[in-house]
Amino acid sequence: MQQAAGSAAFFGGNCRFLTKRLWDAANSPPYMHHGMCTTMRGSILAHGGEGLASRNAFMALPAADQDAIIEFLKTLQVLPPGTAHRVVDENFKEKVWPPIPDNQL
Repeated sequence: MQQAAGSAAFFGGNCRFLTKRLWDAANSPPYMHHGMCTTMRGSILAHGGEGLASRNAFMALPAADQDAIIEFLKTLQVLPPGTAHRVVDENFKEKVWPPIPDNQL
C-alpha cells in the first residue's frame, strides 16, 4: 500500500489480492495472500469475499472428500533439478504410486 504509515488509509486495508498459483503449492507455505495460514486447509477455510462460495462448497463436502482435496493439493509441487523420479516422498526419494496394499506385497 502506498499510504502513510499509521494513517487511516493505511489501516483501512487493501481489498485487492493477487491470487497465488496452485502449481508448487506443496512447496510454498505459508499460505493465503498474507502468508498467515500454516496449512492448506486453514487457507481454504479462511477465504471470504469472492472465495466464500468455494469455501462453503469445500465445507459442505464429507470429511474424506475434503481430505482428498488437501492430498491432491500436496501433489502440486515443482521437483528440484536432478530429481530422478516423477513420484517422490517428502525427501525426494522414489515413491510407489498408487500404493501397494500390504496384503499384496
